[in-house]
Amino acid sequence: LHAGHFPQHLETLHRHYCHRRQLAAEMIQTYFPSGTQLQIPEGGFLLWPVLPKPVALTEIRKKALEQRIAFA
Repeated sequence: LHAGHFPQHLETLHRHYCHRRQLAAEMIQTYFPSGTQLQIPEGGFLLWPVLPKPVALTEIRKKALEQRIAFA
């Protein structure tokens, strides 16, 4: 902090996470069921996909965790 590198570090992190969020959005649009809506909140790096119909999340969550993907 005292050396003044923190703003540059924050900018680097911002670019990194924006890029990762964009990649995740592209993957959702490619691999999620047709009709999935994707909400991208302003700020932060989270995504909010809304599936087109109710689904049983137990198996989806299990497969996602096997790929080190977590969701709530």
